[in-house]
Amino acid sequence: MRVLVDLVDSIGASIRFIFLMFFLAIFGFGILVTAGATYVAPKVADSVVDRADRYEDRLEQARRDRELGSEGWGYGAGSSNTRSPNADGFGEDDGSWADDYDSGYR
Repeated sequence: MRVLVDLVDSIGASIRFIFLMFFLAIFGFGILVTAGATYVAPKVADSVVDRADRYEDRLEQARRDRELGSEGWGYGAGSSNTRSPNADGFGEDDGSWADDYDSGYR
């Protein structure tokens, strides 16, 4: 009978140990998530905000360049298909021999 009581006590102790390990694992995971939320998340948020600001600045610059290019100013001025490849930023040709060659005169 003593052997049966020791066996049940041993099984009970094993079950308590398993529950204790589950509790410690869940508690440790909770601490890990809390530390991540309090330490890592603000740094990630700052990084994302900085990246968004840089992206917004690039979009604003591209919008300005597009507006100025449509008026004949800026970098996009000479890239229109209606102008010759030798057009300068103001839509005027530079007078090179390639203008005559492209227009069919030889």
